[in-house]
Amino acid sequence: MFVAFASPHEVDDIWPAFERRIQRACERYRCDLTASILRQMCLSGEAYLMVAHDGTRPLMASVWKFYNWPSGVVFRCLCLAGEQVAAWREPFRSFVHDAARKGGASVITASGRKGWGAMFPESREVSRTYEVDVYAQRR
Repeated sequence: MFVAFASPHEVDDIWPAFERRIQRACERYRCDLTASILRQMCLSGEAYLMVAHDGTRPLMASVWKFYNWPSGVVFRCLCLAGEQVAAWREPFRSFVHDAARKGGASVITASGRKGWGAMFPESREVSRTYEVDVYAQRR
């Protein structure tokens, strides 16, 4: 199992295998991005497409970007889609930590479901998102 960044020239070869799952994740977790926008970010070099590959086929694709926040440089996961997590979890964690350090980040962030806590057991929850349906009856 290996994890690496795809070059912008490789994005269009990899993207179709994950596009539907990436879009579904964007919709399910109320992401302000779409699969198309994420793809364009990877093609332009604004963000990085990270891939876990078992030697036969890619099992995971995720999109990452460095941000300069007031607190310092942050390496943020914008979206992740994959299967057979147990096969790539540890190489993925190691690669993410190394990439963050090499990029000057002191923090890794990801938003979404509780599964991120299992992916990074040393993480802590720093915020929550609340949603109100404005058409629901008030009680």
